[in-house]
Amino acid sequence: MMVVMDWPIVVTLGVCALAAVILAFIADNNDAQRRKDILASAPDRHGLEGLDMTYLQEEEIRTRGFTGDDVEDISSEKLSQAVQLSGGWASQDFINTAHTKQAIHHAPFVLVIDQVSSLRLLHPVLEHIHTHQVPLVVVAREIDHETLTTLGLNALSGRLRCLCVQTLELQPFAEAAGCEIASHHDLMAGYLAPSIKGSCQFWVCDAQHSWVGRN
Repeated sequence: MMVVMDWPIVVTLGVCALAAVILAFIADNNDAQRRKDILASAPDRHGLEGLDMTYLQEEEIRTRGFTGDDVEDISSEKLSQAVQLSGGWASQDFINTAHTKQAIHHAPFVLVIDQVSSLRLLHPVLEHIHTHQVPLVVVAREIDHETLTTLGLNALSGRLRCLCVQTLELQPFAEAAGCEIASHHDLMAGYLAPSIKGSCQFWVCDAQHSWVGRN
């Protein structure tokens, strides 16, 4: 049996499909151009190469033992008013209060990101906290072992005030810190967008939970 093709319909469908491909191509190009424009307008990263990124080695830190920092506790009243979220410290090395086994930071810079694949990715963030002398809280689904170990050991030594939290649910943390989830590509390019700069009054963290005191 011979099938009779309705050529006008076939041609029309072909034209529509071609138009859809062209429009998608134009949209992709526009998105790429917008990203280039954003990165082109990013502030200069002067001083990054001169930033002291040399961290202490594990043997040097472990032999010192843990004493805990002189960190101001958060009152039970303030803690009861904070946002409680599921997700605790990623390593005991981030504990800075020996009596409560918690990590406590006041007015930290908060970065919420899907994955931290290397310490290099955090360089613009580390430069920021170094300049402003504030603690760092990193919330991520995944943090590579070397980066986690390096940050944890230097937090343990008191050389770096920081905390890493690993959790599958990023959005509640971003909302509590008043920021957007950071773009991996922008950080790799050295761009610290204003929208990803999270903050809070305080951050308290144990093995399973975080308490965030909103600004």
